[in-house]
Amino acid sequence: YKSHLSDIKRPEIVSLQQDAWNKTIVTTNENKMERTAMNLKITDANFWRMMQFSFIEGNSYSEEDFKSGIKKAVITEKTAKKLYGNENALGKTINLDFKPYKIVGIVKDVSPIFQFAHSEIYVPYTSRGGYEQDAFQILLLAKDKSDFNTISEEIRAAERKFNAIDTKWNLTLLGP
Repeated sequence: YKSHLSDIKRPEIVSLQQDAWNKTIVTTNENKMERTAMNLKITDANFWRMMQFSFIEGNSYSEEDFKSGIKKAVITEKTAKKLYGNENALGKTINLDFKPYKIVGIVKDVSPIFQFAHSEIYVPYTSRGGYEQDAFQILLLAKDKSDFNTISEEIRAAERKFNAIDTKWNLTLLGP
């Protein structure tokens, strides 16, 4: 994205995200330690500007949190109930792949129908090692549907620019 698409101008918001399904979640509280597989979505800070979530408590991680790679998590109401019962989950620590993340927000559950917004846990992708080599979905929010063709042309122009310079590789971007 940084190399080839960061120059596109027409989208109102550009966000990168990835589903990291069935990661091991280890929670620790005074009474027990439990492990359970949950859906994890790794995102940038723009994700929270693009998607419409209803926060029950707390808030999302900020752009500053994202840039610093701080280990913060937003969880769903159902996840909070599953992990902590009737205890307040805000401010508690969960371990994702044995790394501690502070719960900074709790959102209402999102239906799986909304595949780009649905998850049980959300964290900044900069908080996980090796993200620079990962594949991400790029979400583009147009100001108006009349911008769709211009956005598509900007993306095709980025492909042409790369392919004119690099004779070894051919860049083909799927979508929009």
